[in-house]
Amino acid sequence: LDEMDDTKDHSHVPFVIVLLQALDKWRGTVVSAPFNPDPAVRPRYPETFQEKEDFRKLVKGMSKNLNNEINFEEAIREAHLTW
Repeated sequence: LDEMDDTKDHSHVPFVIVLLQALDKWRGTVVSAPFNPDPAVRPRYPETFQEKEDFRKLVKGMSKNLNNEINFEEAIREAHLTW
């Protein structure tokens, strides 16, 4: 998404992809437990109210023009799907 210059293409990315990329970026900003190769260990997701709000702000910040990008509005509305 960051490399997309065309706002039309940017506004047609499915909101699920927006959420996945935002989650990847969010994980890079939080301190988490050291890497554990055990597949039973869950990756980090927003848990507290503040983390969830920060995640929504991150999604909002990823949009080029929130008023014209319905996919980002959907991503913010459906952010709860990531936790």
